[in-house]
Amino acid sequence: MIMQRVAYLNLIWILLWGSCSSNKDEALSKAELIRYINDKKSGLVQAHKVNGINVTLTYQPSSFFVAQEMQTMPVTDSLQKLTLEKKYDNYYYFRLKFSKNGREAIRQLGGFNDYSKMVQVLSFQMNRYVSLITSPQRDTVELSDYLFDQTYGMSDGSNLLLCFDKNKMKESDFFDINIDECGFGTGALKFRIRKSDIAKVPRLDYSKSL
Repeated sequence: MIMQRVAYLNLIWILLWGSCSSNKDEALSKAELIRYINDKKSGLVQAHKVNGINVTLTYQPSSFFVAQEMQTMPVTDSLQKLTLEKKYDNYYYFRLKFSKNGREAIRQLGGFNDYSKMVQVLSFQMNRYVSLITSPQRDTVELSDYLFDQTYGMSDGSNLLLCFDKNKMKESDFFDINIDECGFGTGALKFRIRKSDIAKVPRLDYSKSL
């Protein structure tokens, strides 16, 4: 499974706010690329707040996962780098975060029973609540895989890594990622992502990310 390949990756990327003027041909360090993505003008981070729950969807370039695996190999191994890029490039990745008062939303639901139930939902049932709708075709694309990151109260949000098959939306101009009500009381939410915004994401300078 895709998530088994990246389960060891750190899903909690440092949130660096501010604008980053760049272009596709420019290679950025990981910190610069995170800042670029987290700039609202990029179109790649979107948020809703419902009933005190902040729900944020953030695009995650596949190069992040390539860089993580490259930490265990020689930086000059260009063939292995190309292999890793091909391995991860068939999918779009997004981080979905639920937070409340700057803390993990899952730990602010009430009693232990509610917490335990949501752990099960987030760990094993989110394919029932997350889908992607292409445009203009209006095709439904299910999750290819996902991973819930158990941080045991050590994070500012409850985080999931979502994975969608890129090949199933080749003809789309944009797509809507829909998050149905899963137990946080937010109701159904929609996040619109334009492929043109993804295409503008600068390259990662691997030498500055290892």
